[in-house]
Amino acid sequence: MGTVGYLLDTCTLLWAVRGSTQLSVAAMKALNDSKFKKYVSAVSAYEILYKHRIGKLPEFEDVAEKFIQKTYNVNSVNRGMPARQGLCP
Repeated sequence: MGTVGYLLDTCTLLWAVRGSTQLSVAAMKALNDSKFKKYVSAVSAYEILYKHRIGKLPEFEDVAEKFIQKTYNVNSVNRGMPARQGLCP
């Protein structure tokens, strides 16, 4: 059996990055466990980059930047989609 991983939706990713109390203690523990891979949908990448670009997520500039630098494991056949949509600087 392969490595277990988690596919994070947009809200979960943003809450985890900020250590929000919206996530349970168990969820935060799982997300902070380095033995599990964390994946993010290309749709979440698109959503965060788009909302950051139009000013709806100004406090998440670091998250948008990490997508641009490909720090997160983007789960998609097509990693370049956000860049081609003009969402990356």
